[in-house]
Amino acid sequence: MEPRQRGQIRGGATSCISISSSSSVRPAVHRRWRIGVTARHDVQRPHMGHWQTGIGEQTSGGPTGTSAWQRRSFVIARTCYKCVNPVSRRGASVHEYVRATDRRIRGCAMGELLPTRLLLGGYPKALTLTDGTTVTVRPLQPTDQAALLAFFRSIPTEDRWWLREDVSDPEVIRRWTVDLDYDRVLPLVALVEDRIVADATLHRRGYGARHHLGELRVVVAPAYRGRGLAYALLLELCEIAAAAGLAKLEAEIVARAQSGALEAVEQLGFRLVATIPEHLVGPDGTPHDLLFLVYPLSEV
Repeated sequence: MEPRQRGQIRGGATSCISISSSSSVRPAVHRRWRIGVTARHDVQRPHMGHWQTGIGEQTSGGPTGTSAWQRRSFVIARTCYKCVNPVSRRGASVHEYVRATDRRIRGCAMGELLPTRLLLGGYPKALTLTDGTTVTVRPLQPTDQAALLAFFRSIPTEDRWWLREDVSDPEVIRRWTVDLDYDRVLPLVALVEDRIVADATLHRRGYGARHHLGELRVVVAPAYRGRGLAYALLLELCEIAAAAGLAKLEAEIVARAQSGALEAVEQLGFRLVATIPEHLVGPDGTPHDLLFLVYPLSEV
């Protein structure tokens, strides 16, 4: 038997499919009784972890598991099953449905990206911070309008200065909560009891040359900074973005003014690609550099 190549996909319309993200992993998707998908991610990015799934032929429910990659694996498995199942009468080849890179499985029908709203089945969830504090993380809801406004008004004025909108304005918060569209902007909030203590967002471009890109933003209440909360929220969004099929994430950080956010994205693996000198002006008139960082989720 010839050696397996990294990211190689094998299979045919009447046989089983083998999908691998590295030469040491040999998962298979069987035509009739059971589906299994396994991927071992890049060792340089251990936070992406390892995931697998097994789905019986009669499974009719939705995605299972708590992580975005577990939910993504369900979609991959169902896609493969439809492709090789004679009952589906699909004439397309496996390669048109599932693509693999040397870092992770990327599978979706006809190369389309997954809507973000399909990857939120694991929320709400509890996260433990570095000091042992437990917070509840979930997507923002329309009923959070008052809590979100109170959160942003608790942020120091000098920190709010760098945000793109006046988040102390009730009309801005009303618009954000009323016009929720998780496929365009996904806000994750962290709560302690009923108080929002952090807000992180994934912004998707959704069209044209930038459809494969996303942007991350995060704001944390002063009392909860330095506990790993920004990192934890951004990690959740990174996993969702990767599961949705996005290729790259971007982050804009204000030099000397957003050191906590800079530390969090650097820990995640973002790398600095550009610095725009004296691009922004602080509340006291002092110029600040704007840092542009990028995180490659997969090969474009």
